[in-house]
Amino acid sequence: MFSQLTDDYGHLRDGGKLSPALYDVNGDGKMELIAGNSRGGITAYKTDLQAPVANRKLSEWRPVVVLPNPARVEAWILSPPGEIIQTVALYDAYGRVVWYGCAARIPVADLPAGIFVVRVRTNVHNYMMKLIKN
Repeated sequence: MFSQLTDDYGHLRDGGKLSPALYDVNGDGKMELIAGNSRGGITAYKTDLQAPVANRKLSEWRPVVVLPNPARVEAWILSPPGEIIQTVALYDAYGRVVWYGCAARIPVADLPAGIFVVRVRTNVHNYMMKLIKN
């Protein structure tokens, strides 16, 4: 087991039961720390941590793309060559699943305007990206 060292690490006070994640949200090559708490809040922090590079050559790497983005009626997922979409989940700002399926088409017409997180699981990788609904 781990021992708690401090109640106030780096003067971060985001509430209890934090669920932290590191991800290069803005594509600048550095990881951002995203912390979600039990109240439904989400906080993002910049770090100096370099984002890991996949074992592929950069010229061969292509992430999953969601188009159009922003979307009004539907969004389509384009996966990298050789990767097959297995599951797709769409999360709202509270972390609730608002759509789940295994298709490359996400219907968004009935969703309220806002920012959503798309999680795509393929036969090779897991991807997360944002989708804006107009």
